[in-house]
Amino acid sequence: MVNQIETDIDYRYQIRENILNPSLIPDRVHPFRGIANFRDLGGYPTLDGRVTRWHRLYRSGHLARATRADLKKISQLGIHTLVDFRSDQEREREPDHLPADNQIRTLSFPIQENGKPPFSDEVRQMIEERRINGQDPSLKMQEMYVQLATKYTDNYRNYFQALLEAAGKPVLWHCSAGKDRAGFASAVLLKILGVSDQIIMEDYLLSQDYVAPRRGQLMSIRLLKGEIAYRYVNRMNDVDQVWLRTAFQTINEEWGNFLNYVRKGLKLYPSDIEYLKVIFLDIPG
Repeated sequence: MVNQIETDIDYRYQIRENILNPSLIPDRVHPFRGIANFRDLGGYPTLDGRVTRWHRLYRSGHLARATRADLKKISQLGIHTLVDFRSDQEREREPDHLPADNQIRTLSFPIQENGKPPFSDEVRQMIEERRINGQDPSLKMQEMYVQLATKYTDNYRNYFQALLEAAGKPVLWHCSAGKDRAGFASAVLLKILGVSDQIIMEDYLLSQDYVAPRRGQLMSIRLLKGEIAYRYVNRMNDVDQVWLRTAFQTINEEWGNFLNYVRKGLKLYPSDIEYLKVIFLDIPG
């Protein structure tokens, strides 16, 4: 039993060091100047012995501040389809900056409730009205993840349809920071492709390292709104395994199990799932 535990711990260490560590796999994280949290989902092993294909599946924060050099690199990546999960208001306030010779198919599947402000605007309003005192920002984030797994199933169904229609060509999806709405999309996709729950969680938690620059922008909140507001928003700019687990637990509660969510919620047939695996998985050479 002790040997098995030691083996498991060593295996988890190898996963992080050899698969997730961007210093050992430089293709994992793309160091754009104006785009945060831009990551390639290639190189993740699946439970059936295959591996996710490099340079096909990308996740990131928004592209509104992309520099000229960033746009040149975007063009070189050959992105075929871009999916934006931001609300209408977010997109209008900070529209994506795309290459001048843009040939990218752009799709918007806004994660927002009809008639309600974006989640970020709701938090701003709470701060302005001083309604955050004594509240737990983690509970607010868990509430958001419950909604991702329930109210916005149609949006994620459309996202998977876009992946199918891309037919193996590179796809990029993003929200604002690339950690929550885009993170949930990434987690569901990796699970459908057969990646282990452990690696899915590790990929999700990588955003802890790459949304950090956003926290520097929060200093104005500390100066203008005080320490409580700063700590509240700073916490919401994090990622937490409890939040993602809440989404998957909600899926099990709402649909019975993940497979039912995929079939009845996302409306992916077995042939669709097999096609996703054909176009986005490789056999290790």
